[in-house]
Amino acid sequence: MTGVPTVPSSTMLGTAPLIARAEAKGAMSKVGKSGKVGKVSAAARKAKAKPRLKGKTAPNDKVKTSRALKSDTAIYLTEDDVRRLVTVKDAIATLEDLFATWSDPATVNLPRQRAPVGGSAFNLMGAAWGAQSLFGLKAYFVGGNGARFHVLLYSARDSSLKAIIEADRLGQMRTGAASGVATKLLAKPEARTLGVIGTGRQAFTQVAAVCAVREIADICVFSPTVAHRDAFARRIERELRVAAQPATSVEAAVAEADVVIVITKSAAPVLRANWLKSGVHVN
Repeated sequence: MTGVPTVPSSTMLGTAPLIARAEAKGAMSKVGKSGKVGKVSAAARKAKAKPRLKGKTAPNDKVKTSRALKSDTAIYLTEDDVRRLVTVKDAIATLEDLFATWSDPATVNLPRQRAPVGGSAFNLMGAAWGAQSLFGLKAYFVGGNGARFHVLLYSARDSSLKAIIEADRLGQMRTGAASGVATKLLAKPEARTLGVIGTGRQAFTQVAAVCAVREIADICVFSPTVAHRDAFARRIERELRVAAQPATSVEAAVAEADVVIVITKSAAPVLRANWLKSGVHVN
């Protein structure tokens, strides 16, 4: 049996490829020094490159476009932008590059800091990736009106703020990608079956990441809530096009699995070694 190694929670370090993808597609917003967000559409870019005919140019349009396209502005990416522009495979590839520099003193992952506020906690994480001249932070708060996650990414080359990113989906993909990297390196190449314990908000990207690095053909899912495991199995089949079925127990979910994902907040043990077959990889 193999297990997943300890990995960092430095979500912001995996954002450079996402930003490049956003720039290439012209689907982003820019935040200027004033702090105002201005949408930079493909039409705005075109207008800058090719001015309107004489007599049809709106003065304010030129001003807004030039301000939005200034080099000292930062990209603003929404949750929808992240969903559209980055994949779990992108996250896996980026983490592989990052972990290759893990012994470098310039790769730094700061411990998470928590400040109690409003009956919950403000969470702050920072990191630096010297090889890419990037540093940044992730901040989030989970309160009565839901959770808010943001990443701020900076360049050490020019001390500029490169991006502000809504980072709920981004964090889920980074977390899943860590299991994807571990599975790629440690699971048997011929692994075809996956057992999943837990169907919460972090579970789907875990499954997607494993399926991205192994040709998984069959997935068994367990949650103590019948409706949750049924719905999760249907989602896997619908979005990943892999056969999935709910299991009535943890033991049934993992009995034939080549790879197992344990993604639960349970304070009590949920998995026993004698339920696993020889050679299984556990995330």
